[in-house]
Order: sequence, then structure tokens, then C-alpha cells
Amino acid sequence: MNAPGASVPTLRWLTELGWCFLPRADALALRGGVREVILKPRLIEVLRTRHFDYKGERHPLSPGGIDQVVREVQSLHLGEGLLAANERLYRLLTLGVTVTEFMPDGKKHQPTIPLIDWQHPAANLWDAAESPELLSTQGTHLRQPDVLGYVNGLPLVVIEARRAGDFTAEPTADEAIHRHLRHQRHDEIPQLFVYAQLLLALGASEARYGTTGTPPKFWARWREEPGAGRDDTPEDTVRALLRPERLLELVRHFVLFDRRLGKVVARPHQFFGVRAMLQRIQQRRSDGARQGGVLWHTTGSGKSLTMVFLTKALVLNPATRACRVLVVTDRIDLEDQLARNFLHGGAFGSAVAARKEGEKARAGSGRDLARRIGHGSERIVFTLIHKFATAARMSECYNPSADVVVLVDEGHRSHGGLMHERLRKALPRAACLAFTGTPLLRDEKTTHRFGTIVHAYPLQRAVSDGTVAPLLYEERVPELAIDNEDKVNRWFDRLAADLTPERSTALRRQLASTRSVLGATQRIELIAWDIAQHFHRTIRPLGLGFKGQVATASQLDAIRYHRCLNATGLVSSAVIMSAPGHREGDADVEAGQLPELRAWWDENVGRHADAYEARVLREFASDGAPDLLIVVDRLLTGFDEPRNAVLYIDKPLKEHTLIQAVARVNRLHEGKRHGLLVDYRGILKALDTAVRDYQNLEARTQGGYDIADIDGLYRAVDTEYQRLPGLHAALCSLLGDARERGDIESCRQILMPRFIDDECGRPFDTRQRLRDDFQAALAQFEQCLQIVSSSCAALDSASRQDIALWQDELRFFIAVRQAARRDAQQGLAPAPQERRYRPLLDEHVAGLAVREPEAVYEVVPMEPPERWNDDKARNEADLVRTRLKKAIEVDLGEDPYAQRMFSDLLKQTIADAQARFDRPIEQYLMLRRFEERVAGRVVDGIPEALAQRPHARAYHGICRLVMGDDAFARTPPDTWVQQALAIDAAVNQALVEHSLNPQNCDAAIRQALLPGLFALMGLEKAREAVERVVQVTRVGRDRGAR
Repeated sequence: MNAPGASVPTLRWLTELGWCFLPRADALALRGGVREVILKPRLIEVLRTRHFDYKGERHPLSPGGIDQVVREVQSLHLGEGLLAANERLYRLLTLGVTVTEFMPDGKKHQPTIPLIDWQHPAANLWDAAESPELLSTQGTHLRQPDVLGYVNGLPLVVIEARRAGDFTAEPTADEAIHRHLRHQRHDEIPQLFVYAQLLLALGASEARYGTTGTPPKFWARWREEPGAGRDDTPEDTVRALLRPERLLELVRHFVLFDRRLGKVVARPHQFFGVRAMLQRIQQRRSDGARQGGVLWHTTGSGKSLTMVFLTKALVLNPATRACRVLVVTDRIDLEDQLARNFLHGGAFGSAVAARKEGEKARAGSGRDLARRIGHGSERIVFTLIHKFATAARMSECYNPSADVVVLVDEGHRSHGGLMHERLRKALPRAACLAFTGTPLLRDEKTTHRFGTIVHAYPLQRAVSDGTVAPLLYEERVPELAIDNEDKVNRWFDRLAADLTPERSTALRRQLASTRSVLGATQRIELIAWDIAQHFHRTIRPLGLGFKGQVATASQLDAIRYHRCLNATGLVSSAVIMSAPGHREGDADVEAGQLPELRAWWDENVGRHADAYEARVLREFASDGAPDLLIVVDRLLTGFDEPRNAVLYIDKPLKEHTLIQAVARVNRLHEGKRHGLLVDYRGILKALDTAVRDYQNLEARTQGGYDIADIDGLYRAVDTEYQRLPGLHAALCSLLGDARERGDIESCRQILMPRFIDDECGRPFDTRQRLRDDFQAALAQFEQCLQIVSSSCAALDSASRQDIALWQDELRFFIAVRQAARRDAQQGLAPAPQERRYRPLLDEHVAGLAVREPEAVYEVVPMEPPERWNDDKARNEADLVRTRLKKAIEVDLGEDPYAQRMFSDLLKQTIADAQARFDRPIEQYLMLRRFEERVAGRVVDGIPEALAQRPHARAYHGICRLVMGDDAFARTPPDTWVQQALAIDAAVNQALVEHSLNPQNCDAAIRQALLPGLFALMGLEKAREAVERVVQVTRVGRDRGAR
């Protein structure tokens, strides 16, 4: 339950946008009860206005047809999974519902009836309901989303506006996101999210949006285009996204289902980029040809999905519906990637297409491409630009139609000169749209070939929006030059810290064998050890499945790195490169090197290069080996693997290649705060040069962008050390004077749960927000200290004494977190966002003795209460109080009568304990005695015959609750005992016979129980009792107890 009046501003904004406010009581009446989600009368009202054509005449949808539509909308089979059910509903929304009508001439007709009028927003019904109560799937509790937005009776919008917690704290969007995700769990209210298309999470001053199944990392801020005069405040976000015409456009054109990503809703740059492209395509030149242009969206911002959204929009837009799409790239691996994204993203139709459809869409040869261009009818075709060399020689490779749209990926790379002329000659009137992720300089020809920049999304905005991860940069190259003996020795000491004495001596001997710069082989071996140690200490222990990439200067370097890395025993690696003899890297392969390259190739790759590469990439995308992917040129551009978290660079890079390469590690992934660049070649200077090359971009591009567009490309890792004091101060401020006193008990008191009842009498914890803030601040402090501890540069700039002090502080705060978790009954298993900092505890923080167990409590002998001071006693009493609330609300979910009885007794016990506030030890002892009673399930009035039958005991209690104490007492006790045992037997039989089908199990229980209970209670009470039995059976089944 959320704070009183929290949704009032949201409802006001919605009514000003044209939505109709629906009071809670009216919404419940229209829904027909807390189990129902849709407003069926509203849907029927809309369907009564629907007509269809038959033999030239308009006919209204019949009552039978209306019933068919309603049944179809309500039969979405949640048992097959939330996302599958949601996709089924989305198809009904976008395609309509096909019904069978019996016409006056005696024949059947099957018209498709739209659920929404997409072209005329005002023709739909728009209702906004405040805090509707929805019963959980198990029937054990109610949930209340803040606001539901109904379109034609279907809840397409779910808004969480504030949090139930500390009213003095500023609510955040993250808290609202957490509630959205909690409500989607199978035991909560997933039936609501079957229908939801857009989810909004509103804090006090910020807002995010997502859709069903969106992970926390991918909830986005909505920002209008620069100059629109709007920010991403809650009000601006609601007004931007929930205008009726905007919402319909977003849902229809900018939602897709992807097998890998799940359900995706477009980000603002994709939405406005596609809009701009659509507008551009509809413009014509004097010869009737369509206009083209360039879309510059920074690398990592989802250009391939933008292509899918554009293709969907082309099909749905009446002005472009006849257009065919030709997708052109310059590498087979990029063609594979784009084809998969189109296939999985629904560009071949509203549903995910079969794999064979994607294969059929790819031109197999130049001759095949020529045939498809001249005579094909496929909606979408994929090809490599190089196939135009063959296709252009064939007369059929010509299509003068203006209804062809060519999408070119990274148009600046290979669309120069003859290749591009061949494409233009084959498709003289097509609209050519180039997609690029790097800035375009004046002396490049991209804009001359494709037209002006139609839409831009520079790097600075992408990082600010959270579309891509920020990059941290660390330069290690100076430490490999031995003209600085002290620096080399420090570097060597760190490198050899975990080596055996023999291996350490051997490495030092290699280092001493040259006096200027390390030779090639020795250099690679030493860097390989550094890479392996770094990955082993800082990346792998995070437990998040992150991988790394090694960029090398030549094929020979690549296979030598492979051997050296694997020889360390710390990491596993694999190589992807071109076959020997093909130029790749910064120099031609010398004749003497070919035998070594060919021997490695024959042993590892052989004749099946495509299968080898596919296998390596598949394994790299998994949790297992390889840890590191070694490349030369290939996969430094266009390779999108979100697990890729660190790029080790031993290769000269510059200009576009540099900016593309470092962006390999900026893709978002759960738990990934930043991508890391570790440089062994000194490309920092090249990065700076690349940035300077883009100065005064306004004068050098068609679009007019300045140096700020690529600001934030990277940040030096040693600057992290400067953040530690501020992060530490933020932590201390949350604990106030308790931190200054320096004892854990005082901090526990600050973070201890405090429950009060809301206006509906439901308890909520006023300290939950403070604990969340504390854990988030501690996570940031841990992350920063981890980076500092793993960085050579940061350690050089930091005082060892200072680092030791930060480590002591971290140890204290972790102990506080451990106690706070125990007090809040959260358990001690670290959350995923905290596991990423385990290396800091396990590897880097010297002398840190605190290790958090993996979901067990540390057993520590407790002093007798008589020896406790008052603070200790109050903390332990609060801890017992928290445990009791959890035990009653959660553990007694299968016994409603015991749950109610103990809940009432707990309130009385707490009140009695409060009267002893000045005697905290007595408080503790009183609560402990009550806790022992709850643990023993000592319930008044339970017959002896049921004492050892917990399930039958629960059913006996259900009968007592339904009948009421007076009516229950008028029936002989043995009758209720026999009825409880009969219910237990019937439930057990249903569970055995229908173990694989829960719905059939519930139906069998209802059928078996209703007659016997009807004879004792009457029809209404019997139905209520049966439903309560079904609910507690579901709870037990979900817990594995039945």
C-alpha cells in the first residue's frame, strides 16, 4: 500500500491529458471483484460500436461476436509464462481478434475486429483508476498499484508513483521499479502485467519507464528532443508518454519481442530517430525518388533495434506500406547479427518469425541478389555490399521503383566509390539510409553519398541517459619500459605476488635480459601474466559472468597471447581472426611467420572456420569458458556482447577504429557499472587526438555538433581515488551520530525496522528506505575502493596508509550491513549488485577478516540477557519483533486462523512491551516467550485429534473463520474434526491426481468439497470456505510443502 494521496498529482496530469478519472469503488464495480483485472463493461461498450463489411454492407458486431472477443482477451494462458501471455495479448491489440459471425444468408463470415482505434485516439475510452486492489494469484494478499491506465477497458499502463515508507525521505524511481518487478512475480499479481504495455516508475523528482519484464538496468528516462523545453521530471514524463496519441504510437510502432532481450520498448532516441527517418523517406526528389540521409547514433545505443523499429513503422505507415527493405552491411558476422535481430524482433511480422524466414531473407550470392532486386517480392532482404560486384553485371539487377528503402549499417566504412555506385545504379530511386555510430568529419564522404544527418544521438547524451555504460581507462604501458627501474620493480612485485618462487625468479631473469624495451615474445608473456592476474582478481570473482577482449596488433601476436594466457592457468582464452594469408592487423605477415600461423590454424580451426567462430562466440556469450576473446581486427567493430566488460589493448588504434573498438565494452548488462579499458600501447594520446579531431564539429559536419557530443568517452581510472572521501561522507551521514560513537549497536538502532500501520491498517516499515539508501551508498563505496585497489595507477597516486584507513572503514560498514540484514530478516546472502564487489574482500583488501556467509547465519554464543546494556536489549527486542511479524505474515500463510489469532496477540504483546520501555530486558523476555509460542503453533481451541495434522488443523481453522465463533460453536466439535480430515483427504487426492496441472487440481478440490460444506454452511459460506482451502493449497504447493 502506498502513501495516502501519492497518486493525486499523477491522476491530475492524466485528466488534463484527456483521461477520465475512475474512483476506486467504481473501478472495482466495473472489474467485478478483486480477482478481475479488465473493465469488462467498458470493453463491451467499445465492441458494440464495431462494424464489419460483408458483401458491400456494414454489419454491427453481434452479441455472440462480442462474447468471442471478450473470451479471447481473457484467455491468455498465464500458465505458459508471463511474457508469452503478454505477447499473445500484444498480437490481439495490433492485429485484432478474428470472430465467427453467422450472416443473414446462412453463411459464416470471419471478420477481424480491432480492439483499439489506432488512427482516432478520441474514439477510444481512456480511464485512470486510483490504487485498485488486486488479489494475488495465491489468494493470500492484496496489492495496490498506484494508478492503472485503461484503454477500452484494458489496463495498458501501470504507474507506481511513490513508496510506502519514510514520508520524510524523498521517494526514488528505483523504489517504484522494485515494486513493478515484485508485482510481476508468479505469486503476486502477474495477471495485471499480461495486459500492461507501458510501465512508469515515478519518484519525487525523477521518472523511468519500461515494459513487462524489463530488467532494472534497462528502465530508461524519457527525454524529448533538445529544445523541446521538457525535462525528465515525473510530470514531464507522464505528459510526454501518456498523451493518448503518443501512447498509441509508442505501443503500436515501438514495441517488439526479442528472444534474447525479451520485450523491448523503444528509447527516446530510437523513437525520434525513426520518426525523423520516416519523415525523410516520404520526401521526394524532382524525379520522384525518395530522399535518404544519415542516422548517427553512438555505438552501443541499439542501432540494429532502431532498424527493426523503422521496418515495423514502414509497414504500418499508410504512406510507406508498399516499401520493400534492403539491409546492406560489409561483414558476414554483422549480417548474421542484423538478421537475428530482425528475426527475433518481429520485423517479419508482429510475432517472432521462424528461423527459416530469416534464412530465406538473405541473398545467397550475387546472382540471387540480382534476382531479388529485379523480380523479388520479399518484404526484407539482407545482403553484403560486396555481392553487388557480381550482381551489377546482370541485366536483371535493376529496379527503378521508389518503394525500396536501403538500410546501410556503418555506411562510412565500405560504401565508397565503385561499390556505392553499383548500388545506386541498381536502385536509382531508392531511399538510402546510412546508420553510423561514429561522428562524421567534413572530409568523409558519407553525408555526400547518403544525404544530410537526419537524426543524431551523441555519446554524451547516451551516457547521461544510461543507454550505454561509462568507460574507465587505465594506462599500464609506462610500467613495461625498463628505463625506470623503480617503476618496473613495483610493477613486477605486483605481477609476481601470487607466483611460486621459481616462476618469479624466471620472470625476473627474463626482465633483466634486455636493457631498453622488452623484446616481442617476452613482452607478450609479461603482459599476458598481467592480463590474467587482473582478470582473475577483479573480473571473474564478481560472479556475474563477465568476459574480456584482448586486441592485438597481428595474427602472430594473437596466437602467442592465446598460448601465454592459457599457460598461466588463471584464465581461458580463444582466438577469432582471419585465415593465414589474409591481411589483418597493422602489418603484412612475413613469410617466415606463415608456418607457425598455419600450424595453429590447422590444429584449432581447420576447414570449418564458420562453425569454429560460431561455437567460440556462443561460448563467449555463456557463463563458461572462454574468459577472454583475442582478436586482431575482426570483432573490434560491430561486435555486441553485453558480458564483455574489459578490453585489454595491445594494438595501435586511431580515429573511427579507436572509438568503435573501445565501445565494445559499453553495452549494458545486469551488474555492470562501467566498461574498463586497460591500455598497454598508450592509446590515451590517440584518444585525445581523436577528440581534438572532432573539435569545431559544427563547421565540419552536415548536422552541426560540437566537441561536447563526444565528451565522456572515457575517464581515467586513477580519478576514482578522489571520489572515496565523498562516498565515505555520504555513508556516515546516513548513520548520523551513531557512526561517530563507533559501535555497531548504535548503528543497528538507526537501521532497525520500525513498523507503523497505514490508513488501511496494514503495517509497513518506516526504516526500509534508510536501509536501502545505506546499502546503495555502501555498494558505491565498495565499488570505488575495488577499482582503486585493482588499479596500478590509482595505487601509485594513493597513500598506502590512506588505503588502509578506507579498508578499516569498509570492514566496519560491512559488519553494520550484516547486522542490519539480520535485524530486517533479509538473510545474509549478498544481492547480485553486492557480489560484484566480492573481489575487494577476497583479493584486494589486505587484512580484512569480514567474510559474509552465503545464506546462513553466523553462529555466535550470545551473552545472557542479564549482562546486556540497554541499547543491546532494545536492539534484540526489536529483532524479535521483526522476526515475529515475518513468521506470522509469511510462515503462517497456510493457516489463516492461526495467522489471525497470532496477529491479534502480537499487537497486544507489543503494546504490553511498550509499557515496559524503561525496562528493555523485560521487553525482550516477553517477546521471546511469545515467539516460542508462535514457533510451536500453540493455537487455542484446536482439538487433540488434529494436533499432529497441520493441514487438517488449518482447514479446521478456515471453517471457524468462515462460520464465526458463535455459529461454529453450535455445531458439535466432532463434526468439524471429521470435516477437516475429509478436506485434508480430498486435497491430498487432488494433488496426487493432478500434480502436473494446477488448474485441474483447483477444480478437483472445488468439486470434491462443495457438497459436504454446503450441508454444513449453506451455499455462500461453503463457496467462501472452498476458495480459502484452494488458496492455502496454492501457498503450500508453491512452497513445495504440498
